[in-house]
Amino acid sequence: MDDICKHTKITIWWSEEDNCWRSDTIGVAGGTLKTHGDTPEEALKNAKEVFELDNDKMERALEWAKNNPPQIKFKGSIYRDGKFWLAVIPIIDALTQGYTRKEACDMAVDLVENFINDEDFVATIQLNKDNTFEITGSDPQKMEELVLKRKIT
Repeated sequence: MDDICKHTKITIWWSEEDNCWRSDTIGVAGGTLKTHGDTPEEALKNAKEVFELDNDKMERALEWAKNNPPQIKFKGSIYRDGKFWLAVIPIIDALTQGYTRKEACDMAVDLVENFINDEDFVATIQLNKDNTFEITGSDPQKMEELVLKRKIT
């Protein structure tokens, strides 16, 4: 909260139009919080209360984001071509194969892990009944980087 307070400005002023003291708290969540009161002290007290509520909401959102990192998914499909099963991952313009559906899925996971080339990265695959699949990984940022790298080259 201290970092947020450093970048916040509260202005208390009399509003003839509203016939009350107004407060504008600028810099909270990229906007302005507006409150009022019968006295400057009450307007300031209300501004602080709204600021605390808004700050609490921001802290809860930040905590949720830390515990729920975004999941990027590589969607693909698997199909039989002669004696091989092919696994296609269009977003990274990749194709691999195996003698069985399971082997093709394992090869798709291996392909993504090898492209990312980080020993700490782990990919998993979810094969659906309609022969489509989704690959997720332990580091969404590395997956995004792979997409960009494959699109640029």
